[in-house]
Amino acid sequence: MERLADPADGRVTRIRATEEGGALVLDVRRSRDAWLVARLLELPPEDLRLLNDAAAVLRAMADR
Repeated sequence: MERLADPADGRVTRIRATEEGGALVLDVRRSRDAWLVARLLELPPEDLRLLNDAAAVLRAMADR
């Protein structure tokens, strides 16, 4: 992480990920996604249908 002074407001300190930090975040996300895909592939078809239906409900809620 890098700390940067806000040029418009000296009371504010902004933070942002360094290039190395950004790469680490991407690696962690890729690992998490691979883990989730592997777990989903282990589910029986009926469970996958239930998850798909639940995802549709969540999308509808988010769109309200």
